[in-house]
This record gives sequence, C-alpha cells and structure tokens, in this order.
Amino acid sequence: MEELPNCWANNKRTTTMTLLRSQILERRYNTIFKFQANSFDAWTIASQRNDQFAVYGLAVRNLLGQITVVYVGKSKTLRDRLNYWFNNPPGPGIAYFYSEAYPTAADMDTVEERLIQQLQPIYNTLLK
Repeated sequence: MEELPNCWANNKRTTTMTLLRSQILERRYNTIFKFQANSFDAWTIASQRNDQFAVYGLAVRNLLGQITVVYVGKSKTLRDRLNYWFNNPPGPGIAYFYSEAYPTAADMDTVEERLIQQLQPIYNTLLK
C-alpha cells in the first residue's frame, strides 16, 4: 500500500482535529439543553404550549455552522414570549430556539441563572 505524502497526512490530521473539536463543542452544548433546536418561525412558535413555566434560549448559526445561544430567558407563557421576540428580536439572525418546561417558578429561575452563567449569551446583561 502506498503511503500518503506528508502534506496530505498533515491535512488529514488537521481535518480530524477540527472534526473532533466540533464534536466536543456540540456534545458540550447538547448537554446544556435537553432537546434539539426548534426553528424560530411563526408556525413552530404557534405549536408551543402556553400554560407552563419554561426556560428558553434564542440562537443563531455562526460562520462555522455551529448554533450559538445569544439570549436565555424564562417565561410563564412561552408562546406569548416567543411571539414577542419573533416580532422584536434582540439581535439579527435569530433562527433557532430551545425550550424546556419546569414544574415550578423556583426551578425555572434556578435553571435560567445556571444557563446564563454557563453559556454567557451576548444579549443577556443582568445575570452575567
């Protein structure tokens, strides 16, 4: 079997390292929210329940193709809050959102604070 030229071996190593780094970042990010990202559009927002405590994250896709959370919030009426942000976005390019329901307001407050500290979203200023 013929060996690869050294420049190809280095390129393969670089590609492998980039792929591994991307997988590690995705794994780290996916452990923060329990569910997959939802598309930030009117139809998806309309399908959300409106009668539960929820923590949500608004996200954009960055230049590397990774999804980055830019705002974390909480709401007692998720659909109404998402509609508000859909019509008045906190920043450009918001295309995804994450949401998780919680049984009590205290749980919701704790999780929101933890997510803001972990993710450090650029549009959150109060709890940084």
